Amino acid sequence: RDYGSLIGIADDASPVAVNPIYDVLPQYPQADDNNMGARWAAHHGIAIQPLNLHTEGGNLWSDGQGTLIMSSQIFYSNRYYTRDTLLDYLHEIFKFEKAIITLRLTLEETGHVALLVKLASADTVLVSKATSFSTEEVLRKVKRLFQRESNANGQPYHVIELPTPPLYINCLNYTIRRAYTNALTDNKTVLVPVFGSPQDEQALRIYE
Repeated sequence: RDYGSLIGIADDASPVAVNPIYDVLPQYPQADDNNMGARWAAHHGIAIQPLNLHTEGGNLWSDGQGTLIMSSQIFYSNRYYTRDTLLDYLHEIFKFEKAIITLRLTLEETGHVALLVKLASADTVLVSKATSFSTEEVLRKVKRLFQRESNANGQPYHVIELPTPPLYINCLNYTIRRAYTNALTDNKTVLVPVFGSPQDEQALRIYE
């Protein structure tokens, strides 16, 4: 999800590993992580498509039907692109008709859009609820964005709020944003993170 490749489907229905540039964080032992995506794809015999962008798997979401969602972190990490040139380049790699770009969270290093929203279906989006001073403005704006947006097929979004766990400070050193939106759908199974928080059960009930 972070340093691994993004797996897409080519015109001939074969899988393709789209491999962006992964920037290591100084707090983690990540020196070799940028090489992981290409090595994994080669091991499985999957064609590799380089992506000349500094980004992570958690910041590029697709509904598979023409809509691409990402946070504004993509511009902070790739300052040599303007919005137009970035979207032009993304169109060279991905097939999409509409891009939705959200704000990014404060006190959070990765800029993952997965910490803000989760597509439950092409027209249903789960969003993290504004519950703290540090996230309130951003999360309220993200909610309003999707309340007035529609997907590439013109369908307006049905927006459902998920609780937001409190900010976590790892080893009293750096902050980690935790989110129930940072989940993975695999066919009919959804893998949802839990944090030993009182909000865990509420989040799981909403998913169910």
